[in-house]
Amino acid sequence: MDVLVAVLMDAFVDTLVDVIALSPSDQNSNQRVGVCHSNVRSPTHRLEMPRSPSYSRAMAWDTARTKQLLLDAAVEEFAAYGPEGARVARIATRAGINKERIYTYFGNKDQLFAAVLDSELQKAAAAVPLTPEQAADLGDFAGRVYDYHHRHPHFARLLAWEGLHYRGEVAAERERTAHYCEKIAAVTGAQQSGTLTDDLDAGALVRAVIALTASWFTLPQLGHLLTPAAAKGPSAAQRELLVGLVRHLTT
Repeated sequence: MDVLVAVLMDAFVDTLVDVIALSPSDQNSNQRVGVCHSNVRSPTHRLEMPRSPSYSRAMAWDTARTKQLLLDAAVEEFAAYGPEGARVARIATRAGINKERIYTYFGNKDQLFAAVLDSELQKAAAAVPLTPEQAADLGDFAGRVYDYHHRHPHFARLLAWEGLHYRGEVAAERERTAHYCEKIAAVTGAQQSGTLTDDLDAGALVRAVIALTASWFTLPQLGHLLTPAAAKGPSAAQRELLVGLVRHLTT
């Protein structure tokens, strides 16, 4: 409540200062030149009023909160419709924010999609790490990635949409490349120690595990056709099949 009062009071003071700061000569001048120039002020007449700390905190908080609301709404929209079918108006409505804020904070729809991918990839990377010790068992890693997809079904859809619209560039390429390099280094170490097969390049191995795991969510029809017992069973059965398969392929 204190923050809201501070914001309202500062807005009132700003309006009052503008009225006081406008001299009679300025008023007459504005009447002559028309409404398009009604905001012109003489620098010598403008009074500077300090912002209250509560106002500054409220504005910073509001910006961060608004951006997060838009990102959260955009996740659902892009996951459902992809970057081409998604509509800025629907995202704004879902977030309860004026759609002009999307252009203010993100630039355009493509940049918003890139921001969504970057945000969601960071969440996934933090939730499913692959340390040098963990790389010794890529089956366990595949199981943890499976669990993440199961809890966040929109994530696989976002990646699939990105792949469908891939034209040689990816969002947050530098950060993602660095992230995957860490995974490759961990797998390389496990190969050198003899705990993982070295028949395949480490990068190819990481790609195979990630793609195989994601396919359970992006290509469910294959499970229905090729492994019907697991596909129709509980998710635990699918996870067990995946973990066993990856361990068999990588050791």
